[in-house]
Amino acid sequence: MTRQLAWRLWHAYPGHSDELFSPMRSKAVKDMPIARWSKASKHAECAINANPHLQWNRHHEAPFENCACGIGAIPELSDVMTRYALLCSFAEKRTVDRFHFNTRPLVVVGTIRVSGKVIDRLPHNTDVPELRVQYARIRELWLPGVGADIEQLKDALALRFRVPVHLGIPQESA
Repeated sequence: MTRQLAWRLWHAYPGHSDELFSPMRSKAVKDMPIARWSKASKHAECAINANPHLQWNRHHEAPFENCACGIGAIPELSDVMTRYALLCSFAEKRTVDRFHFNTRPLVVVGTIRVSGKVIDRLPHNTDVPELRVQYARIRELWLPGVGADIEQLKDALALRFRVPVHLGIPQESA
């Protein structure tokens, strides 16, 4: 597979962490290492493989055809913005105990360079087309909102991931 750019979303928690978190993880698995991005590069793992408490554990490389595993990547900006609106709505409506740090997250938009095995699949959440990929590397991030806590998070993410971090949301090129 050739390397390509795609879009991705994460949750961030200004004032609590300079890591990024997968927004699609349920409360049961949110603290698993695969749900946390502490480095710019990520190798996909299957949550089934990573959970020793599951009796039906069946090891496989991620992404896998018959599983929802792999790193989610959305090819089109318009589709990532559709999912962005959905995740922002969830963040506003769900109770805070459903999130890390028992606080509402900020939804972060970013570009990733994907490589390795890629599965083009129907979306797990049926809202937008999505790829499931083996490897991803953060290339650029956008933080919506304003304020001192957002500025501090911007600086912390730029330092941690060594990528450009912008305030606002990405715009389509003319």
